[in-house]
Amino acid sequence: NRRLPRGSEVEAEFRAQIEAVVSAGIDPTHFDVHTSLPYFIPGIFKLVLKLNSEFNLPMRTLVGADLKQKSRELGRRQRMPAFLIRYFGGKLLAGMSKYGIRHPDYFISEFSNHKYRLDKNELSKILEKSLHNLNEGTTELLTHPSKGDEKWRQVEFDVWKSRGKEIIDGLDNVELCSYSV
Repeated sequence: NRRLPRGSEVEAEFRAQIEAVVSAGIDPTHFDVHTSLPYFIPGIFKLVLKLNSEFNLPMRTLVGADLKQKSRELGRRQRMPAFLIRYFGGKLLAGMSKYGIRHPDYFISEFSNHKYRLDKNELSKILEKSLHNLNEGTTELLTHPSKGDEKWRQVEFDVWKSRGKEIIDGLDNVELCSYSV
């Protein structure tokens, strides 16, 4: 018979993964919850907030100040009603605020949308539009560039290489950074 792991087992596993990264000489830069798991399982939700606060790392999340505006799109992509995205996203934002966890104010996922992944021209337009319509604050732009075997990653890499610097150089008050900032 299979059973769900106990909270203490999940915490031990999460800690072991973090410690393995640190032991390998890598300084973690952030927690990543874009898989949405912590939104829906209260025990894991609290554990992620606890560990994130304990390790004093920012959190990568799909929601920010634009939660209400993005809930329909996120709901469609996650195959969930928008009201559930708003409810669980609101809980996540409140939890991060309570624990003092840093996170981006806004999250842009359109650039890495499956629909456009192989069309360099369309992807280039989305990148330009996204960067020209930034809100005040910190925005994460979801991207997966790579020179690997996956064609869609190569397309993202090519768009960044051919247009990224040109677009960014033409913007005022934009600074590229990583989670390690």
